[in-house]
Amino acid sequence: MTFSPSTGGQVERYTLRTSGPGKSVPESVAADGPFQFEFGGGDCAREYTFVVVAHWAGGEVESEPSAGAKPCVAPGSPTGFTAKARNRGADLSWSAPENAADGTTYELTGAVTRSGVQGTSLTVDGLKNDQKHTFTLKAKNAAGESPDVATTTVDLAYPRKVYKNAHNDQTNTRINSCPTGNCQIGTIPKGEYRDLTVICQVKGMSVTETQSGETSVVWDRIEWNGGVAYISDTLMTTPRGGFPAPPLFECTD
Repeated sequence: MTFSPSTGGQVERYTLRTSGPGKSVPESVAADGPFQFEFGGGDCAREYTFVVVAHWAGGEVESEPSAGAKPCVAPGSPTGFTAKARNRGADLSWSAPENAADGTTYELTGAVTRSGVQGTSLTVDGLKNDQKHTFTLKAKNAAGESPDVATTTVDLAYPRKVYKNAHNDQTNTRINSCPTGNCQIGTIPKGEYRDLTVICQVKGMSVTETQSGETSVVWDRIEWNGGVAYISDTLMTTPRGGFPAPPLFECTD
């Protein structure tokens, strides 16, 4: 903040008085200037008024109080906002605006709403796969919010992967139109192993594969004869270790 020097008498120095806690730099200004103070360390949510005090040999004189002002400004907009696809969600990341301080938080809207987000990354879940989802982000502090929002979109298209069928040495492998059983539409002949494109995974009827002894309720949706079909995951060489097993996604359509 700047001020005009006193025009009468012999001023020794000037100091700054504030209506709340904080620190002015310098602590005092010499009679010949420079006629300015910098105030910091205040509460961003609070309005302050300021008084310049002229100190004389015989006392001191105060200026009129300044208009109220907050000791900070609203943050700029976050930059570099990106979204990385994951099953039913996204890993969001961004860069803080240049004037972001400790009290800066972020507001996320769009496909997911979150308030008071701290830091520059966030994982969101609960989205439908095989769709695009858009997010908007703005920075916020006690003085206000960023004038513009950052926007990004994530595409949760099914990551189709190719795997071979497995455990097909005893009987023909059944290919089904549903993951609940009793809906056979084709077979893979016994002893035959082929590449199959897995679209996504879904839970259905529990199956115990006699050749391997594995039991699972997971079924793989596959490309089949120009359409789609289902095969028990016990009969595939897909990854194990969870549902869905990365890098595959859950069928949500």
